[in-house]
Amino acid sequence: MSRLFRPMNSLLKMTRWSRPVSNTQTITLQKIKIGPAPPHGSRLHRIGQAGRRITGLTLVAYGCYSVYATLVLVPLLRALEDAVEDVPESKDDEEAEDTILFLPLPLTTTKLDPQPYSGKDPEWLEFVRIAKDKELQKDVRTDITNMALDAAQRSTLLTAKCGKDLRLRRSWIDLDYPYMAPPEYEQFGILVTPDIIAYASRPVDSATAQMTERALWPKPVALATWALTTTLVKETASDVARFFGVDINLSPPTPSIPPPSSSPGPLPTSTNGQSAEIQKALQRIRQQATKRPEEVKDPSALASAAQETPSDAPSSSAAGTPSNLGPVKPPSDKKAGQQPRNEGFIDESKLRSLLGSAALTAFYKKLAETWKPIREDPPRGCIAVSGLVELETSKSWVVLDVFGWYNPKTKSVDKKSMWVALRRLQHKRQAPIR
Repeated sequence: MSRLFRPMNSLLKMTRWSRPVSNTQTITLQKIKIGPAPPHGSRLHRIGQAGRRITGLTLVAYGCYSVYATLVLVPLLRALEDAVEDVPESKDDEEAEDTILFLPLPLTTTKLDPQPYSGKDPEWLEFVRIAKDKELQKDVRTDITNMALDAAQRSTLLTAKCGKDLRLRRSWIDLDYPYMAPPEYEQFGILVTPDIIAYASRPVDSATAQMTERALWPKPVALATWALTTTLVKETASDVARFFGVDINLSPPTPSIPPPSSSPGPLPTSTNGQSAEIQKALQRIRQQATKRPEEVKDPSALASAAQETPSDAPSSSAAGTPSNLGPVKPPSDKKAGQQPRNEGFIDESKLRSLLGSAALTAFYKKLAETWKPIREDPPRGCIAVSGLVELETSKSWVVLDVFGWYNPKTKSVDKKSMWVALRRLQHKRQAPIR
């Protein structure tokens, strides 16, 4: 009998265990599929992906190198081979080193400190020899004096003021022996030779270095532009103040000149022929000044009338007024109906109307004050020759400042580094200004 009730006993136990129990948590069962790893996560897949990347980068690098070699290296090597073929063969190793290609880099030019001469240098020994040779010193003084006279005779500005009959009156020339050698310049760049390609430096002449420096740092143009801007700002401030009723005079006081009358009186006559010619020239200038602007066909008529004065008449500097050293232009022979052609890059009349005459004059004045011609440094071992040279004409005396370098190797004065400047101009005959 007990065997019959055993299943019932098990069922009763199951119902007892299936009763709900308080404070329990719900358990969620999820199916998990256990299988092999995905193909992309395998080690072989990662190795294959890295290999494809390396292959792609290699192909891209090879393509870039092929393009660079075809477009850059091949033409450069061909040009280098042509340059080497054009150079004559030399047995000297130093001359063979000149058959190289040097590519200079910008903004790498440096100025080296000058080195002093020593007592054993051949340049200093040459100085000692020249200091004892009085005849050679006399020849050097004569050469530089004649060069200054020739430069004065070729100057159109000076001959227009003083006349063409320039002759030497006297001179004071000294010879100075420098203690230091002239400074040297070097520039860095890429040196290409049949053996190597390296970063190196090469010496540069002083003229090239100074021209490069002026092109990169145009100090005279910057100062002239600053003067123009300052003048424009002052004029604008004066106009604004005048608009509000405040009169500001920013320019220095100038003597007032009465306006020309509509009918100028006759000029006093003189028995002297030169005075009569001067009076005629002044009469023409007054007639041009009394005309209306639209009646004056040639704007340079006033300058042409002033230039038509005879050469024997005293100039403005002889009368005590500052002389104008501008270029002397020949009188215009254009027809009355022909318009003057503008030779400049920008029409100066339009520029003056846009910026104003005062601002443009300040620009030109500052540029003339700061702009200095480029003078090359002398070669090593040169002797400084400087002094004054006085010239004489039938109308005036002229004193010139002369400076140059005598090169003992060439036995001549170095013309590239020589300069001549006007120091003093005095007319022999002067007349009162009133």
